Amino acid sequence: MELHSSTTALLAVLDQLSGDTLTCREDLGILFDLAIRHGRLAALDELSFTAKFAHKTSGIMRRIGPGANGYDGLQRELGAGLGRIRVSLEALLANAPADVGRHFTDTYLALTPAALERLLALCHDVSWYKNRQIDAPRGQH
Repeated sequence: MELHSSTTALLAVLDQLSGDTLTCREDLGILFDLAIRHGRLAALDELSFTAKFAHKTSGIMRRIGPGANGYDGLQRELGAGLGRIRVSLEALLANAPADVGRHFTDTYLALTPAALERLLALCHDVSWYKNRQIDAPRGQH
């Protein structure tokens, strides 16, 4: 799927903000394009909010480890957040070409440890979009 020029420009900004740490850049661009083309900006906003939460929560969980006080609660909250992320992704992909939908399902939504790691990597990338929304002057999202 060819990305719109405004999406490519936004990805360049996010690359810079993230210190060139985006690992799912093209897929992130696809989500932006789908949100704009199909009027699913609310799903993109929900995804960005929840992805930022999931990224931060998974980082805390890695840092404190499974035996730490509060880990189980964080694990439950992360699970709930990942469920909301799945719903947001499905809403964004509802009108996507079949091959794009399959790619996202196989890459990020499969019930495998590898897909979960890739989903968390996507959350990292989407969290930079949320950071940009928070930091940008009004009207420049």
